[in-house]
Amino acid sequence: MKRMELSSTVEPLTSYAAGLGNEILVVTKGRRPIAAVVPLAEIGWEWVALSQHPDFRSLLAALPDSPSGRRKRPPKRRKR
Repeated sequence: MKRMELSSTVEPLTSYAAGLGNEILVVTKGRRPIAAVVPLAEIGWEWVALSQHPDFRSLLAALPDSPSGRRKRPPKRRKR
């Protein structure tokens, strides 16, 4: 993964994208990421669109091995 500060860009974005190969370029502004240039040769634009959909992200967050760790557990049953 490459990083580039927005204020240091001098070439058009197409120049940077052409030289990426299979790497991701993260554009930052004041050290905060504001955009990413992702090569689509291996994954396709459909994957990128799906991965950003809120419903799909909610499904992923609910998986047991989710990095967010926010899996909702069923309530405990009370003993009678």
